[in-house]
Amino acid sequence: MRRSGLGTELELLRNAVEQALRRQDAELQFLLASYYIDGRTHAEIASVIGVHEATLSRKLHRAIGAIRKQVLRNLGNSGLSRRAAQEALGADPRDLDIHLKNLLQNPPPETFQEKVAP
Repeated sequence: MRRSGLGTELELLRNAVEQALRRQDAELQFLLASYYIDGRTHAEIASVIGVHEATLSRKLHRAIGAIRKQVLRNLGNSGLSRRAAQEALGADPRDLDIHLKNLLQNPPPETFQEKVAP
């Protein structure tokens, strides 16, 4: 990342990641939290949701790819060039002030059931 706007770019990256993770449905948030935060194995998670381990692995792989693309779009929408957005993705995750556990384990204010409830 460019040194001159390092703080600004980190803030843009933090916001882009948070937005991308919030856009994921509850199942994907559960899968991501189970694997990356709780440290569960593919086999453990697959048995909980009733799918084959290979199916879970593909879901996680596709989700990470989709989130990465969404983060790049979010960064572009915030004014970064494509090159700067790609460089921002190379930032050390420890430099970002993101509370992944809160993002992935706390449902958004309005869940699907609240939307359909009378």
